[in-house]
Amino acid sequence: MMSFSQCNNKLELQGILPLELDEVYFKEWSNPARFTGSGLNLFIPIKSNSDQFVLDSVYFKDKQVKLEYVNDTLAVGRFKTKTNQPQEIVMSNQPHAEYGNSLPQILKKPPFQIKDDEAIISYKKSNKTKYFKISNIKKRQDKFNEVPM
Repeated sequence: MMSFSQCNNKLELQGILPLELDEVYFKEWSNPARFTGSGLNLFIPIKSNSDQFVLDSVYFKDKQVKLEYVNDTLAVGRFKTKTNQPQEIVMSNQPHAEYGNSLPQILKKPPFQIKDDEAIISYKKSNKTKYFKISNIKKRQDKFNEVPM
């Protein structure tokens, strides 16, 4: 997975977007079955991309994920949230019973200071990773059959 950290301590945001985007939005989701997951998907509709930039990762709501392309005009960041996630922690006084437990996740200091309605997108240009910020991201309600999950 691509990381936003680099050797230099200061990451620079690009002032001009390298491609034209439509309205970026997110939708929350939750599977009604117990402990089967929840999260949110960030949708990045691409209007035009004349230089054929490939968007790589997105940082949104204090989390980072690799972007997936649904097609040439839509990239999606899929974020899991803690709500309704499987809980498989073994608590025992027996030796080795807790061996399979996962380590707790330690939150790192975010690489950028952004608001709740902003995201940072990384992309590659001339073998260098560059970043740009998207603002005014709105939450949309689910509509069936709009975009495949």
